[in-house]
Amino acid sequence: TTSQVLEQMENLVKILQHQKKNTKRICIRSIIEGAFFTRVKNNTSRANLQHYKRTFSTFFRLSPIQWVEEFNLETVRIFVSHRTGKVKKNSLRTEVIDLVAFNNWLIREGYKTKLDQFSYNDTDAPPKHKCQSNTDVVTREQVLTFWKIVMKKRSFKTEYDMRLYQALFGMYIFQVPRLNEARRIYINKVDLSRRLIGLHPDYNKGGRPDSLLIHKMY
Repeated sequence: TTSQVLEQMENLVKILQHQKKNTKRICIRSIIEGAFFTRVKNNTSRANLQHYKRTFSTFFRLSPIQWVEEFNLETVRIFVSHRTGKVKKNSLRTEVIDLVAFNNWLIREGYKTKLDQFSYNDTDAPPKHKCQSNTDVVTREQVLTFWKIVMKKRSFKTEYDMRLYQALFGMYIFQVPRLNEARRIYINKVDLSRRLIGLHPDYNKGGRPDSLLIHKMY
């Protein structure tokens, strides 16, 4: 059928593009500092970009590779072995997640093939956190008790100030924004009539405008 022919042609183009990219060795640093960082900058926050830069700075210090073809599961495992016991497990987890994401990007862009793909679990990094079914939870009654204690220590000039404080308190307790997002919430971004709190795109993980609902408790 026509659709099958078009699909075959698209696959052929991808193969040819991959062969073209691999006719000569490609410097991995130029790819990272050029196309990859541009992609990160355009699709995520500045904080994410800085995190990627720190990850690769550490990676190249411990794994002095030069070419794209040298970036593989084995070099990531060596990196993990160097970092294990020297940094917190959570820091190592996020670094390895960055490296796996970069490898997946190389495959999508045709610099590598699917045969070069590996997952986080293949890297010998610390296991990712799992939700514990027996984790203690905070009840509504406990939140109300905490709220009463907080309110006793606060005074407000206007009813608006009180409602604003309640809205922000509910956001912290019930929606748990990232600290970087919560630090940059402005009063003019709190819409009490629509019950929304706007998040600044420059400090949001996705790098896009976002908002949180004010909890119905308030």
